[in-house]
Amino acid sequence: MPICGKHDVLAGQGYIFERRDRFVSQVGSSTHSHRLILLHQLYTQSTFFMLQLLRLLLFESPEIFYCLISAVFFTLLRRCSTRCISH
Repeated sequence: MPICGKHDVLAGQGYIFERRDRFVSQVGSSTHSHRLILLHQLYTQSTFFMLQLLRLLLFESPEIFYCLISAVFFTLLRRCSTRCISH
């Protein structure tokens, strides 16, 4: 009788541990998916912000936009020319 009782207690503890492991794995996976959702939201918001900034620069102050574009263009041109000259 005590062996059966002990077995039932151990079986119950095993069930609790199994449930806990399953819960931990579910929480871990939900935490992972929550992180992916947060990363997606951050990417979406940053993309939206960059598009708003681009629209603002292009339509509200085009001279700043053209200065930025020309600065990027001439920087790339300078890097390419120094790289081509060094080879």
